[in-house]
Amino acid sequence: MRKNLKNLFLILLIILLSKYIQIIGLIFSFSKVEYYFFNVKDEKLKLKINDKIKKIQLHIKTSIPKTFHLYNIENKFIDSFFISTGHIEKWLFYGFIVESNEMIIKIKKKENDTASILIRGALLKFNNEEEIYVKAEDLKKFVEFDKEFKMRSKKLIPDLKSFFYNLSSSWDAYWYKSIILSGYSYDKNYYRKQNPQFAPLYPLLCKITSYFLKNTELSMIFVSNFLGLVAFYVIFFITYNLYGEKSAFRILILYSLYPGALFFTVPYSESTAVLISSISFYFLIRKNYNLSFLLIGIGTAARFHLIFFSLSFLLIYIIYERKNINILKIIFYFILTCSGILIYSIYLWLKFKEPLAHYLLWKYAWGNENGVMNFFKNLIFLFLIKEITIIPLQTYLVIFWLFYFSLRLYSKKFSTKDIIFITSLIPFIGILISTLSQGHPNVYLTSLPRFFYIIFPLFWVLERIMNSTQILIFSIIFAIMLFCHALFFNKISVFSYVP
Repeated sequence: MRKNLKNLFLILLIILLSKYIQIIGLIFSFSKVEYYFFNVKDEKLKLKINDKIKKIQLHIKTSIPKTFHLYNIENKFIDSFFISTGHIEKWLFYGFIVESNEMIIKIKKKENDTASILIRGALLKFNNEEEIYVKAEDLKKFVEFDKEFKMRSKKLIPDLKSFFYNLSSSWDAYWYKSIILSGYSYDKNYYRKQNPQFAPLYPLLCKITSYFLKNTELSMIFVSNFLGLVAFYVIFFITYNLYGEKSAFRILILYSLYPGALFFTVPYSESTAVLISSISFYFLIRKNYNLSFLLIGIGTAARFHLIFFSLSFLLIYIIYERKNINILKIIFYFILTCSGILIYSIYLWLKFKEPLAHYLLWKYAWGNENGVMNFFKNLIFLFLIKEITIIPLQTYLVIFWLFYFSLRLYSKKFSTKDIIFITSLIPFIGILISTLSQGHPNVYLTSLPRFFYIIFPLFWVLERIMNSTQILIFSIIFAIMLFCHALFFNKISVFSYVP
């Protein structure tokens, strides 16, 4: 009993260390405030924009509702934008296509309105289609203003409410939040990004939790962290029973400090997927196939990538039970392992008359039309180190080669029919191919460490082929990467934003 309590305490301590590294990084990421500000008494702002810029989105904020009108230098109206009461406390992007290099922003204000307008930076799209986010202090390199700006720069620990809001509004968390608040919406224009591309189980759990917590952002973070905590314990328990206490703690250290652990903290679906797949794996090794395949099928409604686990589980079943199986049972188990995706597709068919909406949006709206061409282009990109730093944009190179060589070494030392090897290799290859087949390598290859994180058996492979010194070295490397990934989670952070 005393030993069990000690283990529980040590597990919690390791997890808290991982959370501490992440939270410090996230606080640094979201607390740095740099902006210009100008008063609206003149009611207009002249801009002269660099010839290379095709589109500009100013990152602005105001404390009083305002209407912005955009004119060219000949006073011809181009566009308008309104910041309402519901948005004045948020940083918003006011964007326009650059039709002429000199433009005027006119501000329609209420009487006695002397509130400043803050410019935090701008998202610029160049003629060569490259996009970067430029912070306020560097904005003058690309845009000339007709007035001098004052500059404010300060570092603050953000208040909890704004911190939760920022976490739940960044990257994919924004899409999950839209599902929780408004449900799925789809106008059959699969060239426009819409939320049916995202699996339903995580937002469903958040929606249920929000009824009790009375706060959407808090419920998203609670579900991700709570299910992640349970997943850590489940993986420790399985490892303890397979390989013993020492291996269980070594696995936990590697898994909790790996950069993908960030997605057990921020509001993403990874923790939901890992928890379900790890419990499913537990029943698989106990040869309770019905429950194992049902659970992994449900898991595909949390992360579509779990379909690769479904294939590996089926292969293990065929290898282990080849003398007692028939074709009908294999078909039944296959349907069971895909049940989450199938039920979600039926839902999309009933609601939108388009059962493949998630696939069509992924293919067209997210720029993944030319799969074969993308594969070879990204394969070349995978082996290029375009920057000196490997953190965080080049982390995928370290992660890819680490897992690749680990699988090679494991296959030589142990049987390729080993359950750990099969449940690592098939998802590894499947996720790698699906990722390389997508457009925008800067984005999707950067996400490769996150996609690999759901393949928890990979960490058993790492543990089995590493000695204690190697595990210590990689734990330190992982911890550094984890901190940098926390910084990168804010797209308007110390790193350039590349969509």
